[in-house]
Amino acid sequence: MRTTLPDGQSVGITASFGVTSVTQESINLDGLMQQTDHALYGARLAGCNRVLAHL
Repeated sequence: MRTTLPDGQSVGITASFGVTSVTQESINLDGLMQQTDHALYGARLAGCNRVLAHL
C-alpha cells in the first residue's frame, strides 16, 4: 500500500504478523514468544502483507 505524507512524500507500507495460540495447560511466556517469533519470521519470508499462524 502506498500513502502520501502531509509533506507530499509518497511512502510504501507493508505488514507481516505472527500469530500463535495458548491453552490453559500450556501457559508459558517464553514458549509463547518463541512460537510467535517463529510465525512472524515465516510470514516475512513468505512475502509482504502476510499473516502466519503457529498453532
